[in-house]
Amino acid sequence: VPGGGAGVPSSSVPGGGAGASPSPSIGPSVPGGGGVAPSPSPGPSGVPSGPGGGGAGTSVVPVSSAPSPSVPGGGAGGVTTPAPGHSSVPGGGAVTVRTTQVITTCPGGGPSGVPSGPGGGAGPSGVPSGPGGGAGPSGTPSSPGGGAAPSGTAGPSCPTDLSGDYEYPHLIIPIDSSAPSKAAGTSFNGTVTDTVSTIFNFDIPNSDAGKTCSLVFLFPHLQDLETSSYSFSGDGKVDFALLDSVATQSTSYDNAPGIKQDLGQFTISPGNSYLVSTFKCPAGQAVSYEMKNQGSTNLDFFEDYNPSPLGLYITVC
Repeated sequence: VPGGGAGVPSSSVPGGGAGASPSPSIGPSVPGGGGVAPSPSPGPSGVPSGPGGGGAGTSVVPVSSAPSPSVPGGGAGGVTTPAPGHSSVPGGGAVTVRTTQVITTCPGGGPSGVPSGPGGGAGPSGVPSGPGGGAGPSGTPSSPGGGAAPSGTAGPSCPTDLSGDYEYPHLIIPIDSSAPSKAAGTSFNGTVTDTVSTIFNFDIPNSDAGKTCSLVFLFPHLQDLETSSYSFSGDGKVDFALLDSVATQSTSYDNAPGIKQDLGQFTISPGNSYLVSTFKCPAGQAVSYEMKNQGSTNLDFFEDYNPSPLGLYITVC
C-alpha cells in the first residue's frame, strides 16, 4: 500500500513491511520465524487403521493446514514436505501451508500366519500344552503324581485278584543288611523294614506256556482276613525288582542275586491291590522277585491265599 503508515491494517504478505499489522490468516502462524510448519501427524479422516496399527498399504493424502481428525488406533507417523511453490518465511510472518502426508501402515500382532498362543505369546502350531501349562510332546500322557496308584484289571494284564489261575511263591527268603552273612532260611512271612527285604521264588509250570502273567501285590484290610494277619506302619513306600537268578535257603544279604530289572516304586496302603508287572509267562522256569523298603515302611505279613488273599502272587491269563 503506497504511503502506508504504521497502524494501517494490510493483508498478509510474505516479507511484509515494518509496522504493518498482519490480518488473521487461514493457516497457523509459524512460530520462531524460519522453516515450514509441519502439519499435525494424525492421519486424515476417513482412512481408518486396523487394530494395533491398521492394514497394510500406502496412501498419499493432501492435507490442509487446518487440523484434521484423529484416526482410531493411530497408524505410523507421516512425513511432511513443503508444498511446491512455497518457501520458508523469515521474520515471523504468517503463511498458508499445504503439505502432502504419506501414511504407511503395517499389520500388527506378529508375523502373518503364526497364531498367538494362549496368553498372547506366539507358539508353534500343533504342539499342545501338557498339563500344568508346560508344552509337552504330543501323544505322551502325563504320569499320575504321588507314586504308582492301585491298579485293577486293565489292557492285556491279568486280574489283580485270585479269581482265575495264579501261582503262589514256593520259597520266601528274608535277607537282612544288619546281619549280611546270616541266611535266615525259608519263611512264611514277607517282611520289609529299613534293613530287611524279602525274596519270593515262583516256579512257573509248563502249562503256562503262551499265556500272560501279571505280578500282583494284594493288601486287604485286616478285618477282611480269615486265616492271616499283618502289621504295618510308615509311609508304605516299597520297591519291587526282578532278580537275575533264584534264591535258595542259603541266600543271605551278602550273596543275594543281583537285580535284573527294577519294576518301580509303589506306595501301598490297606484295602488295595497293585499290578506290579505284566509279562509273557516264563513257562518251565523259576523266577525270583525282591520286595524292599523305599521309605519308612515297616511291614510283616503272612502270605496266604485264603480269603482275603494277602501277599505277592502271579496271576495267569
